[in-house]
Amino acid sequence: MRRFVERHVVDDGRRSLVALALSGAHAYGFPSPDSDLDLKAIHLVPIRALVGLRGPPTPPEHTEIFEGREMDCSSHELGQAAQLLLKGNGNMLERVLARLPLVDTPLLEQLRVTTARNLSRRVHHHYRGFLHQVVKELEQEAAAAVRKAKRFLYAYRVALTGVHALLEGDIEPDVRVLAPRYGLAAEVDTLIVCKQSAELALLTEDAARPYQARLPRLFDLLDDAAAGSPLPESPAHADEMEQLVIDARLRC
Repeated sequence: MRRFVERHVVDDGRRSLVALALSGAHAYGFPSPDSDLDLKAIHLVPIRALVGLRGPPTPPEHTEIFEGREMDCSSHELGQAAQLLLKGNGNMLERVLARLPLVDTPLLEQLRVTTARNLSRRVHHHYRGFLHQVVKELEQEAAAAVRKAKRFLYAYRVALTGVHALLEGDIEPDVRVLAPRYGLAAEVDTLIVCKQSAELALLTEDAARPYQARLPRLFDLLDDAAAGSPLPESPAHADEMEQLVIDARLRC
């Protein structure tokens, strides 16, 4: 795995790896035997590449078969990652604040501290928007008589990660950890058992009905968490994030 990342992210020294985290079903707590490996990275490019005529190298995205399963890897440059973190982008927050990073660097540790100090209620917009997207996909699939356990799990996962971030100031992507805390363990466990049989395991119309009925409540949970969140409306120390990026680039 390290060779894969070095080949497609570091690219012979054209980029420095800052962070690498596992995303997708493996991070969310409901992998099946045929689930893809989804890797998300943050990299730093040399300052000459930022100010030169050619501009920085294109952010890497790569897919290949690794040990019999599909592996996807994509990366954002540190400056873009920092902007997304300040906007409350959950994908980037999960990448930086992952419990068990696949790669740890001194710069990542600084980034983690600065990110935690800048958590704000902006995360509500991201996770609510993501939940809306998942629900729209569920509706489209239901119209075609397709009801994926995976899609319902994504709805629970997205909503509960957002709720937990807003109430606790902590990023937890694993729905198995979150569901018991918020009284949803039984239904989430049933969906996980179904999905473990296959990545695209389907539910019958009757089996899907209680999960479909739960969706409006997931929106309510997110909105209630935003209303009662102790987090500030916007990042409290954005200047520290900017200085971190400047210092890292000047050292590179």
